[in-house]
Amino acid sequence: MKIFSFIRHVVLQLKGYFVFGHRVKILGNFTVINPSNVRIGKNYGMNHDVFILGHHCIEIGDGVVLSARVMLINSGSISIILPIKSFPPILLAL
Repeated sequence: MKIFSFIRHVVLQLKGYFVFGHRVKILGNFTVINPSNVRIGKNYGMNHDVFILGHHCIEIGDGVVLSARVMLINSGSISIILPIKSFPPILLAL
């Protein structure tokens, strides 16, 4: 069974590379419609069943992890930008 989990992991990483154009951390299957309109930053991670619809520009900053079953839908003319936010120092010390 471990070999199937490994193969699934490799296939998901390759899918992420081909969709986004560089290496990303993928933990489950995802759907991206119009990936040419979706830009992601460094250290990007994605959990299970994420759906991204990019009819117009969607920019996801560095260090962003999308939780399971998140939907980013941009079908209008306004861009969606998810910026980098630093954790408060008290949380980093934990």
